[in-house]
Amino acid sequence: MKNRKPKIFISYVHEDVDRAEKLYKELSKIGFEPWMDKHNIHPGEDWKYSVKAAIRDCDFFVACLSKNSVDKRGVFQEEIKDALDLWRQKKEDDIFIIPVRFEDCKVPISLESIQWVNLFEKSGLEKLNNSIQEGMNRLGITLPKTKLQKDWESIDNPKLIEDNFLHIEFELNRDEPNYFRIAKESDHAFFR
Repeated sequence: MKNRKPKIFISYVHEDVDRAEKLYKELSKIGFEPWMDKHNIHPGEDWKYSVKAAIRDCDFFVACLSKNSVDKRGVFQEEIKDALDLWRQKKEDDIFIIPVRFEDCKVPISLESIQWVNLFEKSGLEKLNNSIQEGMNRLGITLPKTKLQKDWESIDNPKLIEDNFLHIEFELNRDEPNYFRIAKESDHAFFR
């Protein structure tokens, strides 16, 4: 299995830039490698070429749907068509295009047969994450462990976790399962 961050192309319309930016940040926090024109196209680059290359090179294409985007003509529709062309070359059970709805809106006819996720619902981001994880498994890609994942694993195996400024030592107490001690240099603080 390959060990790398999945590349995720975020397709959106200008009117939804704030919501797309929030999605970009959330996907980055999870440990993915999102691609967004605002962040990844450099001054002097041919933006049309950069967009087409990013779609061609991505593992997942996230189509951000809203009332602003579904009936809009232009680049957004072109990106969806490019992604659909690539999708047709993949295996039938591959997860590639993931329509995400920012709000309750219709889904374009070209994407109706693909299961979408509602980001406006409480579990929306979790469902998107699960879909990407499943798609990675099907591609044989494993996600490198993030710092957060490593820290949580350390809780299962009590040991010293070192940070630049703080030493955290977890102690298990059978009488008090939620007991742990945080020690900073010679200072000791106890939390429950």
